[in-house]
Amino acid sequence: MLSELQSTQAPLVAFVGAGASAIPPSSLPGWLEFNQVLLECLCERIDDYSRHRQPTAKMLAAFKALRDDRQLLTPDFQAQLMEEEIGADYFGVWQSIDTDQTGPVHTALAELAARSRLVAIVTTNFDRLLETALAARGVPFEVFCDAAGFDRLLARDGDAPTPLPVIKIHGSIDDV
Repeated sequence: MLSELQSTQAPLVAFVGAGASAIPPSSLPGWLEFNQVLLECLCERIDDYSRHRQPTAKMLAAFKALRDDRQLLTPDFQAQLMEEEIGADYFGVWQSIDTDQTGPVHTALAELAARSRLVAIVTTNFDRLLETALAARGVPFEVFCDAAGFDRLLARDGDAPTPLPVIKIHGSIDDV
């Protein structure tokens, strides 16, 4: 992959999704895997609260059917409910699975950036693995992950030499 990208002359914008951080050795869970754990915890708490009148496995199967078959209780909806219920503390859960163990995609992107092949990285990931790989390779970068940061990015002078923008459209694990 890296050699093919090196042969093109035009600068690239990389768009990076969850798959980049799911690859070993990072092995971070995807959104659906994380949602599965949340559903299991929810069912266990309901089971405890109801004094075991509703078996956990039966509730989990019902919730999964609502999520998968009827598109109710989707991971995005659950995240919204949790954020509304517990606020920014919800993002603390993501911090508990944070790692510095970068993977091959992070390393390859850092190498492309070091060779001035990238003009920006756009990612849906919360994790810091791109930043870790860029820093390890000595690539100057700046993270933009909130409304104020996006405004700063828009105000940048396009002609001035600037650090590589890392645009985290869903936020960042280190900035709840």
